Formats: sequence, structure tokens, C-alpha cells
Amino acid sequence: MLSLVAAGVLLAAGIQMIRNRRNGIRLHWIFIAIKLPVTVLVAVATYLFTATMFRNVPVNTAAGPNAMALMMIAQVSAGLIVSLAYPITLVFLLRSQTAKNYLALLTE
Repeated sequence: MLSLVAAGVLLAAGIQMIRNRRNGIRLHWIFIAIKLPVTVLVAVATYLFTATMFRNVPVNTAAGPNAMALMMIAQVSAGLIVSLAYPITLVFLLRSQTAKNYLALLTE
């Protein structure tokens, strides 16, 4: 649900940026503030859910009992990296000198 709110905020931020409004930048920061904790929470919940689901599954691999834990960590890590790629990139872009120069040109 919160990811849907973050998507709506990002859509509104994009519209405001197209209209050359200052609050587009503020909405991007709000998107970041929503997306970062939600993504971490989803990653933790995914790991806990998967660990609980596979707790009683017998492991018959040559890699041993740690293979399932490594698979879960890899899955959660990959999802976390993909989900955080845009918000973290956006932090650096919004703090850049180019963004500050653009912000100085924007209207109310």
C-alpha cells in the first residue's frame, strides 16, 4: 500500500517538474522518504516469510544445509538492490550542482 502511495507521489513529482514548479523537487524527496523504509521493510518481511516457509523443507543438495539460507539471502539482496537503485540515484542527482542550478530557475 505504501509503495502505491510512493508511486503516486513520484507521478505528481514528475508532473510538477514538467510544469517547472519547485514543489516537484520536494515531492521527489518525499518519495525517497517513503520508498527507502518501505523497501527495507519489504526485504526483511520477504526474508522472514521465506525462512518460515522453508524451515521444514528437507535439504538434499550437495551444498549442505546452508544452501537454502544463501538462496534466501541472495533473493532478498537482489530485490533490495533493484528496488533501491532509483531512490539512491535520485538522492545523488537531487544534491548535484546541476539540480541546484535548475532549482534556481524554477517558478513557484
